[in-house]
Amino acid sequence: MLTPEEDVEITSLRRPEWTTPAIARHVGRERSGLPCPMDVVGMLRDAETEIIDAAAAALARSHQSHYDKAGAEEDRERLDALFDVVVRAIADRQLGAIVAYAGTIAAERFTAGFDIAEVQTAFNVLEEAMWRTVVAGTPKEDLAESIGLLSTVLGA
Repeated sequence: MLTPEEDVEITSLRRPEWTTPAIARHVGRERSGLPCPMDVVGMLRDAETEIIDAAAAALARSHQSHYDKAGAEEDRERLDALFDVVVRAIADRQLGAIVAYAGTIAAERFTAGFDIAEVQTAFNVLEEAMWRTVVAGTPKEDLAESIGLLSTVLGA
C-alpha cells in the first residue's frame, strides 16, 4: 500500500520522460506495487455498460448456438461476470482469479456441450470491446502499459 506522500510523488512523476520502471526505482518500489499509469480500472468501470452492450451485440451477431439458446439476458450476465473478474485482476495485478474463473467456465461449458470456439468467441468479443475503450481513452504515452495489462489478464 502506498502512503499518501508516495502517491502524490508518483502522480507528479507521471510525465512522458518518466517510465513506470524509472518511477519504481526512484521511489524504491517494485513496479507491480505502483498504481496503473492511467486509471485503466476506472476507465473500464466508467464504460462498463457500453462495453457490455458492445460485447453482447457482437456475441449475438456471431450466432453461437448455445449463447443464442441462453438468451440475451443470460449472455449479458455472463459477460458482466467475466468483465468483473478481468477488471479485478487488472486492479490487483493478480492472475489467479481469472485463471480459476476461466477453468470453471471451461468445465461448465464443456459439460453443457459448448464448443470451445463458442466460449472463445464470448471472451474475444469482451476483449475487443475493452480494448476499444482503453485505446480511445488512454494517452499515447501510457497505451503500451495499459494494453499490456489488459492483454496479460485476458491471455492468462
